Amino acid sequence: MKSPIRTAKAASFSISLIALLSLLSTAAVGQELERKAEFETISKNFASGHSEKMSYVVTTREEWETLWDATLSNTYPRPPAPEIDFTEHSIIAVFQGNQPSSGYDISITKLVKSGKKLKVHVKEVSPDLPCKVILVITQPFQIIQTEKITDVSKVRFKVKSQITRCE
Repeated sequence: MKSPIRTAKAASFSISLIALLSLLSTAAVGQELERKAEFETISKNFASGHSEKMSYVVTTREEWETLWDATLSNTYPRPPAPEIDFTEHSIIAVFQGNQPSSGYDISITKLVKSGKKLKVHVKEVSPDLPCKVILVITQPFQIIQTEKITDVSKVRFKVKSQITRCE
């Protein structure tokens, strides 16, 4: 015959275990799994016709043509915009704006998707004062293609600045 104390302890343990599992499953539903999203660089350079610091998410051919024209407005003859299938892909572009010399760079380092949200990790590089640079105005940029983005408002840019140390 089981003792009433053991039965009460077993029932209490079962209730605690059920409560813990319920709490864990509720927390898991609230958190969405993160995953890296793939991307391909379309264009990256230190010079462009785009002089302002900006980030773009492009989802239509018309927006893409406008951005491409602005990016290469300092190029003659201007090559046509690369073909993008906007039913399957979107474009993300980052521009560092006018910089006073060489030694500056901007790169998209990774894309992290969490549910419908997309975080774009960007690294901006600038030279330290003792660095030897060429005194020419630059406009670093990168344009990438990634999977279709359905809600542009869910895209966030996380920018990390880095200074290149020179001796």
